[in-house]
Amino acid sequence: MVITRNTEEQQSTKELIKDMQAQMQAQLLEMQRKHKEEIAALRAERAHLASTTQRNHNRENDHEASRNQQPSHHTNPNDRVKREANSMITPTILLPFTTAIMQTPLPEKAPPVLEKYDGSTDPDDHLRIFVNTMAFYTDSDPVMCRAFSLSLKGEALAWYNTLPPNTVDCFATVEALFRNQYAFNRVQELMPIDLINTKQEKEETLKAFMKRYIKTSRRVKGINHNFIINNLHSCLKAGFVAENLYAKPPKTMDELQKRIAKFIRMEDMRNSIKRQQQEASASGNKKKGKR
Repeated sequence: MVITRNTEEQQSTKELIKDMQAQMQAQLLEMQRKHKEEIAALRAERAHLASTTQRNHNRENDHEASRNQQPSHHTNPNDRVKREANSMITPTILLPFTTAIMQTPLPEKAPPVLEKYDGSTDPDDHLRIFVNTMAFYTDSDPVMCRAFSLSLKGEALAWYNTLPPNTVDCFATVEALFRNQYAFNRVQELMPIDLINTKQEKEETLKAFMKRYIKTSRRVKGINHNFIINNLHSCLKAGFVAENLYAKPPKTMDELQKRIAKFIRMEDMRNSIKRQQQEASASGNKKKGKR
């Protein structure tokens, strides 16, 4: 019986390792694909910025040449002041958006209160929060671009304000620039082997372990519910719960949660009885000591 079970456990472990290797290979291919896409996007962005800068430079040269060709008249001091003011204001107004984005009308209602990002946490988390919050306000891509700075503060806002004019042409550009700037703050994704190596400690309660196990599983990219369920029994310390899950594996996450909840209630009851017995024993020892 023991030999049969050991053989079955070895077979189960081999299958898990095969699944893990297949998932790791798939993740590697996905990372390579994303890397190529990011490189292509950055190259396109550089080309766009270079083209925009060249066009602006050409327009300035044409404008200067046109002014030099006009007949000289008496210069009005007020006109000179207006020109200087316009030269100072225009770049600030456009920074860092294209003219098309700046010309898009904003909704009449005030924007929602947005959580401020300071550059110290995961950029992907902030983008998810921003997009979910803005979904209740607008579905306009240009408005999303202009509202994004309202969700920044401190170093992150200072970085955003350094973006050159005409850099932001759509919200996808905002996301790409933002992710690249704060890539080192991303929460490190885990591999399937990390979940396999997540073991219950000797004195760790089932409730505490399951919280840690599920939290770890959410950070492992590409695994499915079947992997999470079938891997669990080998991560639990030896005993009734591990044997029960091994003998009759849950078919769904919902079933797993219900069975684990029942086991946790049983464990809580046992621990409560154990504490009561210890307290009663300690109380009895004190009475004997007084005699």
